[in-house]
Amino acid sequence: MLFLLPVLSSMAFGVNMNLARRGTLLTSPSVGVLITVLVAPPFFLLLALANGDLGRVGQLAPATWLLLAGAGILHFSVGRSFNFHAIRLIGASRAVTLSGTSPLITMVFAIAVFGERVTPGIVAGSGLIVLGAGLMARTSGNPGGVPTLADPSLVRRGFALGLVAALCWAITPLLVKGAMMQTNAPVLGSLVSYTAAALVLGSSLASAGPRHNLLNSPPRAVQWFLGAGVASSVAQLLRYWALAVIPVTIVEPLNRTTPLFTLGLGFLINRKVESFDRNTIMGVMLVVVGAVTLFL
Repeated sequence: MLFLLPVLSSMAFGVNMNLARRGTLLTSPSVGVLITVLVAPPFFLLLALANGDLGRVGQLAPATWLLLAGAGILHFSVGRSFNFHAIRLIGASRAVTLSGTSPLITMVFAIAVFGERVTPGIVAGSGLIVLGAGLMARTSGNPGGVPTLADPSLVRRGFALGLVAALCWAITPLLVKGAMMQTNAPVLGSLVSYTAAALVLGSSLASAGPRHNLLNSPPRAVQWFLGAGVASSVAQLLRYWALAVIPVTIVEPLNRTTPLFTLGLGFLINRKVESFDRNTIMGVMLVVVGAVTLFL
């Protein structure tokens, strides 16, 4: 049953991506990043109070604090910002599939820095990921007349932003796993990570520009982002829980099924603003299979 945790996490991430897609069509992605991150600390604080994790705060070692805070800032503040901007430019299905390249980036880093050996799974998986991303880059769909999907320069920019998000997200599982090895407290870990990210993003409200964008966003956009924030919080809780009790080599491949859930849910609720042409669907499938193959 524990192996369902990363699958359920992927489903929740799929909901998050599709809700965020709707919000980014109405206001700045930066507003979405701020709302979805600020929603999380109260959610995890209540959970930490309920399960007793809050009483373990004083037991966290300095290294654990640094790992969790670093993971939160990199994943939620930096990576999510790039990802939401990519969602606005190229849609949720393609943006989340680009995040599926993060295991490839992790593998390249491990081989280059730590001298890990190249396996047949790495070679095959890398080829499938590159082929899948290339197929999506060739798509020309413009559902619902969304301007960004009709402008090749904006599409290229969206792909670049999505790959930068993948780079950020390639590092965070290693940080989280390191922290969870020191304290088996996924709720507390999520609270620390999200709080660190919220402090960084919340400080931006001291500037007039971000504060104006937030206060003048359409109510409908705020609702979409609030929903995305709750879905993301649930997804991250399940992910941290999985990393605490299951080997990362099992959790990460199962987490790579997120593009499949994003594609399916997008077809149901975002059909008019997403691309579902043959290249996109084939690209999603190839990236998911390639990401899982990396771990074989």
